[in-house]
Amino acid sequence: MAGTEAAAFFGFPKIDLFIAYGLCVVLGLTAVETLIGLVLEIYRPRVKGQAARLLYESRLIGLLGQPGGLITTAAQALDYQFGFKVSETWVFKFLKEAMLLIILLQLGALFLSTMFVIIEPNEQGLLEHFGRPAGARAVLEPGFHFKWPWPIDIVYRYQTRQIQSFIVGEVPDPDLDKDRTVLWTRPHFKSKEGEGSEMPGMLVASRGQIARTDTNEKAVPANLLTVSIPFQYQITNLLAWVYNHANSDELLQELANREVVRYLVNVDMENIMSSGRLAAAEEIRRRVQARANEAKLGVNIIFAGLQDIHPPLGNKRTPVAAAFEQVVSAVQQKQTNHLYALAYAAEKIPSAQAEATHTLAQARNAAVTKVALAEAEAARFANQITAYEASPSVYTQRLRLDTLARSLEPVRKYVLTATNTQDILILNLEEKIRPDLLGGVIAPEETKSATTNK
Repeated sequence: MAGTEAAAFFGFPKIDLFIAYGLCVVLGLTAVETLIGLVLEIYRPRVKGQAARLLYESRLIGLLGQPGGLITTAAQALDYQFGFKVSETWVFKFLKEAMLLIILLQLGALFLSTMFVIIEPNEQGLLEHFGRPAGARAVLEPGFHFKWPWPIDIVYRYQTRQIQSFIVGEVPDPDLDKDRTVLWTRPHFKSKEGEGSEMPGMLVASRGQIARTDTNEKAVPANLLTVSIPFQYQITNLLAWVYNHANSDELLQELANREVVRYLVNVDMENIMSSGRLAAAEEIRRRVQARANEAKLGVNIIFAGLQDIHPPLGNKRTPVAAAFEQVVSAVQQKQTNHLYALAYAAEKIPSAQAEATHTLAQARNAAVTKVALAEAEAARFANQITAYEASPSVYTQRLRLDTLARSLEPVRKYVLTATNTQDILILNLEEKIRPDLLGGVIAPEETKSATTNK
C-alpha cells in the first residue's frame, strides 16, 4: 500500500493496477505449475526411502519466498524429478559457481546494447543527455547512431516524416468506410457514450432571420450543422513540438477546434455547404496554421477537409436532414426547369428566325418571278399585235394550231386505218414512243370481221 501511494505521488497512479496484473500472472503460473507437477508426478521414477513431495507444494512460491536459495531449490527439484543426484554433476557445479558471472555478463551486454539506436526512414529521434537535449545531436536523422548507454542517454522516436491526422467534430464510423455513398438521412458517425449516433453539431451563421409562427419574435440567425473536419499535419520542428508544450498534440487539436467554431459562426450556411466549401476549407487551414505558428508548435498544416458537413440527422418527429434534403431537391428541380426553358428557347428562337428568313426569301423570289412573267407577257402581247397586223389569217391559223397542239399533247390518241384506202402512215421513230401509244392501236370493225371469217 505504501509503495503504491509513493508511486502515485511521483506520477505513476496506475502502479497498483500493474501490481494486480502481476499477481494474476503469478497465480496463473502457479496453477500451470501444479498441473504440470501432477503430470510429472505420475511418470516420475520411484526410489525406495525417498519421501514423496506434496502435490500442492509450489516450487515457484518457495523460490519467491527464499530468493537466496535459488540454486539449492533448483538442485533439489532436479534431484527429485530425475531420481539421481543432478547437483553432483560437473555441469551443475560449474553453473553454480559461474551463475553470478553469467548473469552479470548478460546484464552488461544488455546495458551496452543501449548504446546503439536505429532510426526508421519515417522517423526522427530526440536524444536526451541526462534528461536534457543533447546539443547539436539532439535531433537524430534516419540511420544508425551511437550514444551513451541508458540511462545517461535516452532516445525518443517521433514520426516526423509521416503525415498525421486528427478530426474536429464527429468521428466517422469505421464500419461504414467501405460504403462509397454517404447519405445525410442515415447515421454514419461513431456513437459516443451516453449520446445518440450524432451530436447536435456546431453553430453556423445564417444570412437572414426567420419569423416564428407562434410569436412575433424573430429567430436567431444561426443554424446547427453536423461537422466532421479531418486535418492532416506534419511535424517540421521536433524540438519545438516536444519542448515548447507539455502535450502538443492535444494543444493542436484544441486550436483547430477553436478556429473551426470561430469561423463557422461568421459564415453563411448556404455558402459553406455549396460553392464556398473549398474556399472555407483553405481559410480554416490558414487560420489553424497561423495559431500553430503563434504557439510555436513546429508543425505544418497540410490539409483541412469540409467534405462531411451537413444538417443534423434529427429524430423521427423532426427529421432535419430529410427536410433540408427536400428543400435542396426543390431548388435543384427549379434550376433544372429554368435551364430546360433556356435550352428550349435557345432551340426554338433560332429555328423561328430561320423559318422567317426562309419565308421572306420565298416571298421575294415569288415577287421577282411574278414581275418577270408579267413583263414577259406584256412584251409577248406587243409582239403578237405586230404579227397579227402583218398577216391576220396566218397568225390566226398558227395560233389555232398551237393551241390545238398544246391541248392535245397530254391526251391519248388513237390511229384508225381504213380498208378502202391505200394511205401510208409514217411514224417518226427517232424519239421514244410511249408504251400506251404503241399498245393503243385499234383496228376497224371491218378488219376484225374479216379476220374472224378467215
